[in-house]
Parts: sequence; C-alpha cells; structure tokens
Amino acid sequence: IEQGYWENTSFHGYLSRHAQVAPDRLAVIDTSRRVTWAGLQERVTRMAGGFLSLGTRPGETVALQVPNCVEFFDVRLALQRIGVRVLTLAPDLRDNDLARTLRVSRACTSSRSSLQAR
Repeated sequence: IEQGYWENTSFHGYLSRHAQVAPDRLAVIDTSRRVTWAGLQERVTRMAGGFLSLGTRPGETVALQVPNCVEFFDVRLALQRIGVRVLTLAPDLRDNDLARTLRVSRACTSSRSSLQAR
C-alpha cells in the first residue's frame, strides 16, 4: 500500500468505482461473452440478492467450482458481497479429492446448472 502497488480497497469498492468511472469498458471476457463494468456490477448485485433469497448467509463457506467463464466472477463477487467465505476449487478436481475437500471444509455447494436457472 505504501509504495502504491496495492490500493486499500475491497473488490467491491474497485467494482463500484469502475462501474461509475468507466461503465462501458470491458471488465470480463470469456470465449463467448464480454461484460462491461456496469454489466458486471448489475449481475453481481442481482446474484447476491438471489443467494440471500436462497438462504445463503454471511459467515458461511461456499465451495465454488466453475471453469474460466463470466459466471465465475458473477458468483464469486456476489458471494463475497454478502459476506460469504468462498472456497474456490480447481475445475479439474474430481471425485475423491473433491469429496474430501468438501467434507473437511464443511462448505455449502450448488451446481452450475442450478445457478444458471436462477
């Protein structure tokens, strides 16, 4: 912070600032979509409300296993916004390793398809 390499701001402060200052600039790009800062802010806000309505609460740990795509940012930032600890899991983590990680972490889980339906 002292040397100016890192700002004393949260991801959400950074997102809010860029959504105001450069709303139409690209924030996230994947193989098929491009999302602006304003679009990302709106998506994160909507998804955070959805998680709260599903009963997700601050302080919980939620496991997130999503490939490199726009939804990764939507979900991760939405969970962080409501005060959830996010356990990011590698997309290639499978079966025994995944089960053990979830058991030890006691994380809540949801499938990608259930998130897309909301």
